[in-house]
Amino acid sequence: MGSGFSQCCQYVHLLKKPYRPSIISISQDTTSLIPDFNSNDDNINLCTSIFISHLLEEAENKLNSLDYDSSINILLRATQLGSVYAAIKLGSIYLNIFSDYNTSSAYYFIALKFILMIHHSSWDIDLILEIVCSLTKLYNILLSDPNNLDILNHGIKLMIKIDKNLQDPYIIRIFSYKQNQIRRASRIHINYCIAKTAESRGDLLEALKGFEECELIGLCGIKNADELIKKSYSHMQRLDSTRPKVNPICVQCNYEARDLLDIWNLLVCTKCKNVACCGRECLDKHMITTHLGRPY
Repeated sequence: MGSGFSQCCQYVHLLKKPYRPSIISISQDTTSLIPDFNSNDDNINLCTSIFISHLLEEAENKLNSLDYDSSINILLRATQLGSVYAAIKLGSIYLNIFSDYNTSSAYYFIALKFILMIHHSSWDIDLILEIVCSLTKLYNILLSDPNNLDILNHGIKLMIKIDKNLQDPYIIRIFSYKQNQIRRASRIHINYCIAKTAESRGDLLEALKGFEECELIGLCGIKNADELIKKSYSHMQRLDSTRPKVNPICVQCNYEARDLLDIWNLLVCTKCKNVACCGRECLDKHMITTHLGRPY
């Protein structure tokens, strides 16, 4: 666990600096306060937790007084110490104040990494929903530029891990009704992001699976998640409309499409319009023998 924490701390230093250079300035004195998660020294962890609480309170005061530079610098120190709350707050600031979407995403990803270091039976489900709601907004913005796919795919890997843990029957059993509704809403947001990202990289089958999963999870009584279910249904209809409406068997070699992706890859004969071939070679043979009347 210690090594994973160290990687997250190193990730903080790699983040893109905002347009005001004075914002990011991490004091090296704080590194000695990082708790040793491999030890059983509760005093170290307690002292660090108290210190982080003071940092978060100070950062909030600075933010309320519009002293963004100081607030961000303090939140960076708290994030370096492993605070999920600080990472989320930084993500929110970069999203809502600076409109720096890449940096905002990076901090939300750090928050997810910290959460994954905790056993999922102890997760704060409200925090998870807050993160994935914000990431849904960010993905809708960033997916318009293909250059952002690398960082977004990284986030998808983290969200898939979160989603897997959210399906554990044990936490479903111990969660209250309200917590389970929030859990389901979180899963809807995650699967919607998975589907949108898959569609952006051209993986239509994976996209369809993600949108279908949103529908399968079902309405949860949380407005923004329920709206995503409606959007998922619209996306499914649109994707289905691109599927060739032909018998999914190659008219030339009798190859039968095995799944939806195979069906999407069929090449429809532009002359017949009601038959398809499994690939270019079969389509050429079909065109020559059927429409040109020549042996192939």
